[in-house]
Amino acid sequence: MFKANITHLNGTRRSSLRVVKSSGQVLTLWTVLLLMAMGFVANVPLHAQKKEIIQLQRDMAILQEQVRETTRQISQMSERIAVQHNLMQQNLDTSGKLHQAVAVIERSLAKQTDAVITPVTTISTRVDSLTNRFSAVREAVDEMNSRLGKVQQQVEDIKNQVSTLPPPVMEDGTGAATGGGTSSETLFNSALSDYHRGTFESAEPQFEDYLRMFPRTVLASEAQYYLGDISYQQEKFEEAVKRFDQVLEEYPGGRISADAQFKKGMALLKLQRGPAARKEFHNVIERFPNSNVAPVAEAQIERIGDSTP
Repeated sequence: MFKANITHLNGTRRSSLRVVKSSGQVLTLWTVLLLMAMGFVANVPLHAQKKEIIQLQRDMAILQEQVRETTRQISQMSERIAVQHNLMQQNLDTSGKLHQAVAVIERSLAKQTDAVITPVTTISTRVDSLTNRFSAVREAVDEMNSRLGKVQQQVEDIKNQVSTLPPPVMEDGTGAATGGGTSSETLFNSALSDYHRGTFESAEPQFEDYLRMFPRTVLASEAQYYLGDISYQQEKFEEAVKRFDQVLEEYPGGRISADAQFKKGMALLKLQRGPAARKEFHNVIERFPNSNVAPVAEAQIERIGDSTP
């Protein structure tokens, strides 16, 4: 656009010069003709000279009018040239401002790009770190699940062994209730069978009868433990804690004591008593380090989030 304006301006200037040059040639030509006419008039009679003078005056008037018209056209062209020059200068100024604005925008974009790239890099680093942590947690969970699976298998083995135990020995050594009543073995196995079927409403009174009738047998501690576990399964956690305490207090050396202490900790955990539950789990590890529930107690301590009692 700028080149076109400059080309037009140069063309206008050349046209103006041609007009001025042509006007000068016209004036010169008329001047010569006027002089020739005057010389001719000098040799012409007086009445003829008057006619010639009048004609010359007319021609001079026409010539003057043409000169004025030419001058006016030159003035108009000069004004147009000035306007074109102003437009060209304005375009140059606008172009300079646009270049400055583009430079400012480019600098702003560069700053914004840096401001975006830096947080993205930081977020990417954090995501990688979280991914690594998640992988470690997942591995720990898998390991814990594996250990729990082993513990559950051991529990099942214990249950199977319990179901095949010989009749308990009574205080009198007979293994049967006095007075010809139901034997301890029959009553315990019946209660245990209902317990495994999940019919706690039938198993619970039978275990209570067993403890009332055979409080000193080998399986008495287990009957008390199953009563606590029935309360736990029924979500009667306060009652479960008391029943597990009875196992620990009345049968401290029993083979079910480790399980009772662990289940007491679980009941306390259900009651949102974390510190007390953690203490019971630590007691399991300290008192029964070789028991099947010791590693499970350790896992529960880690889950609570504090490895100190």
